[in-house]
Amino acid sequence: MSGSLLIVDDNDEARAELHYFLSQHGYEIYEASGGEAVFALMGKKRWDLVLLDIEMPGTTGLELLRKLRERYPPDELPVMMATAKDTSSDIVGALNAGANDYVTKPFDLPVVLARIQTQCALANARNQLRQSNNRMRQELEAAARVQETLLPVPLASLPGVKSAWHYRPCSELAGDLLGLLALPDRRVCLYVLDVVHHGVKAALLAVMINRVLTRLLAECPDSPVDVAAALHREFPWDERTQQFFSLQLGFLSPEDGLFRFATAAHPGPIVIRAGQTEIIRVKSSFIGLGEGQYDEQRLILEVGDRLYLYSDGLVDARSSNGQFYGPHRCAELLTAARTMSLQETVMHLANDVQDWCGINSPHDDITIAAVERV
Repeated sequence: MSGSLLIVDDNDEARAELHYFLSQHGYEIYEASGGEAVFALMGKKRWDLVLLDIEMPGTTGLELLRKLRERYPPDELPVMMATAKDTSSDIVGALNAGANDYVTKPFDLPVVLARIQTQCALANARNQLRQSNNRMRQELEAAARVQETLLPVPLASLPGVKSAWHYRPCSELAGDLLGLLALPDRRVCLYVLDVVHHGVKAALLAVMINRVLTRLLAECPDSPVDVAAALHREFPWDERTQQFFSLQLGFLSPEDGLFRFATAAHPGPIVIRAGQTEIIRVKSSFIGLGEGQYDEQRLILEVGDRLYLYSDGLVDARSSNGQFYGPHRCAELLTAARTMSLQETVMHLANDVQDWCGINSPHDDITIAAVERV
């Protein structure tokens, strides 16, 4: 069976001619003499194509076409109009109203068949593409749910530390990853990493990095540099994939406020203190590029101080006129919002970045991780 066709024509002989010819080529044929008959069939039967006469008493072909298009777009139900040879205005009107193609009367049956086959083949290809896109969307949504399981859970009650985070991928799958976790020795590990680019390729690498990081952190490494160096060894440059990533990772001791951290080509932390804001900048190379030499940095968080890590998608977000959000605007907002709770401040920052972009969504993932010593 080649498919099902609906022939709509008030001329009995024209319908019979088409019915006989097209059924000989494997099509299942349905007939209607006018709009009322089509309306009665709509919802009961779905056709692969409608061959519709443009000139009929009562509901005209164009009126019926518009009714069909209210329910079925051209990529779901092809409609081919039949019209007289000398009515070019009717042809243009039909195409503008949503017809996929047209044939002229009197019918040249081989031409009618060829055009029907073409439209049915196109419709079938569109349907297969739609199904493929739906499957891909479902798979991406499933993969995104897997990624969400990698996000931090609320830290157990730790004396001396509050934490908050925000994660907003720019597409279904992200290349950003963040962590806020308590180590067995009571230190708090805080990290944000950003795989170059985003989408499926970056997301797969982010998941692989997470597995390695989980193993490394379970061993309670003494220095964040040890972790960065181990990741560089685990994920060397590969010409086939050409992937690498940036990292900001540190260990906070809640008892004395010492934060030891390592940076790999990642935006430096922002520290908000009473009356002072510090944007820390560290020059370093990506993990997966270069020799993998990383230095340890240290700072002290006093009670009430806040520390923010973030991905470059935040500071590189652009307004409608092309201006970057930038680390200084970020620091100013965090300073002004220091009377808010930590979680409120993080959300305020994320929303301000979204407002900065206006109608344009951010073109990169946005990730924020924050701690406050209390």
